[in-house]
Amino acid sequence: MNSQEIYIKRINRAIDYIERNLENKILLEDISGEIFFSKYHFHRIFKAFTGESLYAYVNRLRVERAAYYMATIKLSVTEIAFKVGFSDISTFSRAFKKRFNLSPSAWRKNNSKINQEFLSKPLYNSSIGNPEPGGVQPFDIKIERLSVKNLLYLRNFGAFKGDFGIFRKIHKKLLKILNESGLNWRRDWGYIVVYHDSLGITDDENLKISYGILTDEGNNYPEDLGHLDLGEKYYLNASFLLKENEYGSAWTVVYRSILPALGYEPVDGLSFENYFDNCYTADTGLTKVRIFIPVKKM
Repeated sequence: MNSQEIYIKRINRAIDYIERNLENKILLEDISGEIFFSKYHFHRIFKAFTGESLYAYVNRLRVERAAYYMATIKLSVTEIAFKVGFSDISTFSRAFKKRFNLSPSAWRKNNSKINQEFLSKPLYNSSIGNPEPGGVQPFDIKIERLSVKNLLYLRNFGAFKGDFGIFRKIHKKLLKILNESGLNWRRDWGYIVVYHDSLGITDDENLKISYGILTDEGNNYPEDLGHLDLGEKYYLNASFLLKENEYGSAWTVVYRSILPALGYEPVDGLSFENYFDNCYTADTGLTKVRIFIPVKKM
C-alpha cells in the first residue's frame, strides 16, 4: 500500500466514524485520534481529499439524514433535528434551508405532495403470490435478526446510478485482493454493496458506496481494504429479480409499500444490497438481488 492509499484509507475511517456518531457531538480530537492524524492538520487533509471542510461535511450529512427521516418515519421536525445531532431547532432549520432552499416543514409538505399520487396506488400486495400487475415485485420477504460484522470493503465516491462498469471494476479489484491475500471469507454471504447516502437527497458527486465481503478472521485482513461493522439488528430482507433499470423502483417499493404494509419502519443503520456469483442470467437479463434495510415494528 502506497502513501496515497494510506491517506485514503484513513479518510474512509474518519467518514465511518462520523456516520456512526452523527447523533453525538463530534470532536476533532476524537476523529483525528481514531485515524492517527494530527488534529492540527486534519482539517486541511480532510478537505483536500473530500472537497468539503469537516464542518460542512458533518452538517450536510446531518441535514440529508434528516430529509431521509422526514420521508420515511413519523417524527416531528424537532425530534428529527435532535436525532441527527443538532442541539437546537433554529440551527437545524438554517442548515436545512441552506442545503435544500426550503424550511424542513416546507420540504416535508412538498415531498408529500410529490408522492401523493404514487402513494395512493401502492405497488405492493401483501399476498406475494398475487402481485400488482406492472410493478416490480419481490419474490421473497423476511424479517430477521442478523449480525453483519467484519465487512471488508473498497469504497467509491461519486455518481453510480446506471453505470454498472463502476461495480464491475470494484468487483474485479476486490477479487484480486482476496485471491492474493488468501483470506477466508463468508461465501455464504456473497458480495455486499452498502449505500451510505440517499439518491435524490445527496448530490450525485457526493454519493459513496462500500463494496465488500464478510469475514470471520477478526483483525487479520488485507491492508488494502477498509473495515466496517454494521452491527446486530433486525433487517427486512426482500429478494428481487431485476432488469438493469429496475433497481430504483425496487428500493421505492420497499420503502413506500412493503414496509408500511408489514407494519415496520426503518431505523438507524446502513442499508445494503447482497449478490452472489452467477446472480445474473444472460437469457433473461435479470439479476437476483437481496435488499436489506434495518427495521423495527411501528
